[in-house]
Amino acid sequence: LLSVAIGGMWAAFASRAQPLPPAAWPAYRNGSEAQLVLSIREDATAPPPFRVEVPPRARECDFWERLQALVRDKEQRVAAS
Repeated sequence: LLSVAIGGMWAAFASRAQPLPPAAWPAYRNGSEAQLVLSIREDATAPPPFRVEVPPRARECDFWERLQALVRDKEQRVAAS
């Protein structure tokens, strides 16, 4: 079960300061939106598969963030005039 696997990872982290399996955990990088995804396996004895992925719809969110920044910049220039 996923909850058992996560509990084991927390226990390993608490006792060794390293989650298990260590290779699956990407190092933190400032500005990265990558996230670790844990999945449930049908076979409860197998470790859960890990994958690193960018959040869904990241490109769409980036578009709206850039648009919002452009609008905010224009509003500031109009207010300063």
